Parts: sequence; structure tokens; C-alpha cells
Amino acid sequence: MDNTITPAPTIEPSPMATATNELFTSEAAVDDIQVSLLSTSPVEVQVTASGHYPDGCTETAEVVQDRNGDTFMITVVTQRPTDAVCTEALVPFTETFMLQNVTTLAENVYTVQANGATAQFELELSSLPNTDSELMAAVSPAAGTPASTVNVTASGFPANTAVDIGFGPVESEYAVIASGQTDDAGQLNTTVTVPETAEQGEWAFVVRADGQDAVSNVFTVTTTSASNNGDDQQDRVNIYLIALEDAGQNGELIGCDDSVVPVEIVIDETITPLTAALNQMFAQSEAYYGQSGLFNVFHNSNIFVRGIDIDNGQATINISGDLSVGGVCDAPRIEAQIRQTALQFSTVDSVVLQYEGQPLDEFLDARG
Repeated sequence: MDNTITPAPTIEPSPMATATNELFTSEAAVDDIQVSLLSTSPVEVQVTASGHYPDGCTETAEVVQDRNGDTFMITVVTQRPTDAVCTEALVPFTETFMLQNVTTLAENVYTVQANGATAQFELELSSLPNTDSELMAAVSPAAGTPASTVNVTASGFPANTAVDIGFGPVESEYAVIASGQTDDAGQLNTTVTVPETAEQGEWAFVVRADGQDAVSNVFTVTTTSASNNGDDQQDRVNIYLIALEDAGQNGELIGCDDSVVPVEIVIDETITPLTAALNQMFAQSEAYYGQSGLFNVFHNSNIFVRGIDIDNGQATINISGDLSVGGVCDAPRIEAQIRQTALQFSTVDSVVLQYEGQPLDEFLDARG
């Protein structure tokens, strides 16, 4: 496989830039592009374009793709508020996306052009590795604001299959924010709106189908929405408490003849509802929850969620702090309350529990 890259001179924003709806749009200054052949069954080509913005107020608005014969033409479009006052300093950027309209390509040498930068790749179907089982996802642009629209692509999934699209902190839990369907080649290409509740920082999109996840490149939320000012809407979720010696009459039977029972609570709207639900459950300081008569095994503890990582439906939940264990019956109660609270969410199929980064059951066994 011959994969050559021809450097192109840095180009400045197009003089044909226009101001529309109080946004000044232009073509990005792309310094270099890299092309990677990911698969032949189906054909998958990933493009990474790097360059610079003229100032800190400019961001990528969209990536437009077109094809003319053996040449793929990419236009990276930027935007900035017309009335923004910014320091004129170059800001580097990188955009990674899947090349479109490649599933029917024949063996040949192809050219990719992006705002003046050029790269070539040679497609040799007989010699390229078959990685059709590898799941891939990408988001473009790689940065934006809450409520902005982004393009999410994915590949390696079964053809014509419904998928969920999630959004959450990097290497953490995520919430399903949209759905879609793959095409005949098992690829997804759709637009998604960044949740208004997303706070400034690093996030990722997750495409999920048939219990398998593909995680995108990092997406940076550049600002916090003005509407996210503490007057958030609220969601209803469950926490799970213990009906002592209930013998499975009102919930799932666990050790010591207890039952684990759901109780609905209200939390502020959030992209990380599992973390919020667990921390609210851990914060209950009374042994019995209200007038329900349900027991909370964490009432003497001072713990919090240290981290949650959801990978292909398996949620690894790590808790930290002072965890109180009152006897042999507390161990199954601790595990059941956390596990069942997690399993209520569609993104979670199984749960692995950790305490201070180590298996929770080892900690509980040492105190049993």
C-alpha cells in the first residue's frame, strides 16, 4: 500500500468569507491532512485535517465532502461571531472524520484535497487487512458549544441496524441522546445536537448496537450554556433500598432474606444520571428512608462516586471514602443497592464494583 502525503502551503481564510446570521463564516486554514485506510470489508477511510484558527473565537462549523472521479474534495468551514473581540493569535485545531462514498471504490490511487492541502492513498483490496469487526466512531467538528450540531460517523456495525448515540465525559458514564440506523455497509452518518446541559470540558460520543460500543475522538465543549445557570430541569430516577427480611415479596431477593426495592427520587437534569443517583443515595444519613420503612445500608458511611466507566455495557463503578460495614448481612446489601441502581439505565448491562480502585468484594470479605 502506497500512502503518500504532499504538503501544501498554509492558506489563509478565504476572501469570499461572508457574514450570515451574525456569524462570520470562512474556509479554515488547513496545513496538513493524513489519510488512513481502516478496513476493506467494507472500505473505510479516515481523514485527519490539522491547521489553525486565526483567533480564539473561531471554531469549525462543518466539514463538507464532495467527490469528482478519483478526487475527494473536503471543505472545512469555520465560523465566529461578527461582534466578537478576540486576541489575534493562531489557535491549532484537528478534525478527524470518515471519508464518505467509499464503499464501492475499486482498486486505484485516490486524491484527497482539504482547503488546499493534499494527500493520496492507494486502495489495494487484495493486500489490505480485513478489519470489518473493528468498531469505529468519530465526531466532527472536535469542539463546539452546548446546543451546537455535530456530525457523528461510525463503522463496523451490522448492516441496517438500529443504534443508540450517547454522550458523556471521557472514559465515564454516558446518556443516550439520539438514535439512528446503519446503512447497507454497517456505517452511520448522522447529525446530533450537543446537550445544553454539557459543561465546559472534554466529552465523547458513543455509538452502541447489539451490546457493543464505539467511542469517538474527544469532543471539547468550549463554553457552558447560559441557560445552564442552576435553574435546571429535573429528572426522576430510582435508587434502591433494602426491605429487611422481606423474603423477596416486594423486590429482588438477596442475602439474609432481604429484598432490594426501587424508590423514585428527583435529581437535577444531568448527562451523568447514574453518578447523581448514587451520590444522592450515599448522602442519605438516616437508617430508614422517610416513612417507607426501607433500610439504607450507607447511612453510617461517608462515600462518593470516584469514577464510572461504561465499556460495551459493562459499568465499572469505583467508590471512595469511609465505607461502614456493620456485619455479614451488610455486604449483599451494599452490592445490591449499587448494582440495581446502575442496572436501571439502558446503557448498563452488567456491573463491576470497586472500592478505592480494588474489587469491592475483597474489601467486604476482609470485614465479613
